[in-house]
Amino acid sequence: MVSVLVLVLQSLAVAVPANADKWEKEDAAAGPLEVCNAIVQAAKADDFDGVIGRATAYSRNKFGKLEKLQIRAAHSYLVGARCVKLTSSDERSALIWVYIPDHQSRDVPFVRENGFWRLDQQRYETMHSKK
Repeated sequence: MVSVLVLVLQSLAVAVPANADKWEKEDAAAGPLEVCNAIVQAAKADDFDGVIGRATAYSRNKFGKLEKLQIRAAHSYLVGARCVKLTSSDERSALIWVYIPDHQSRDVPFVRENGFWRLDQQRYETMHSKK
């Protein structure tokens, strides 16, 4: 069974949509835990732009229709999901423990990109790839 978190993370990669200017309204002072919770809330609301806007350029370049469908499919699993705590961090990177009831809770990486904390899908793929 594919982890709900993986589905959400896979859906974070996108080509930049037309309303990308709304991302500029984010708070540069928001830490990785706040950004993580914003991603979970956006995914629960099927707000793709809210999810995408908090992912790295690597992720935005990978996003497609399949990933949007996966977010919709994961919606019911995300109802109880929450970003619990910062498990490690430095000036450039952080790990957030994400709890998903009855599923695979795990650390999710974030990286500082262009002055904002962003979900680091590339590192996530490396950390949690099936071997």
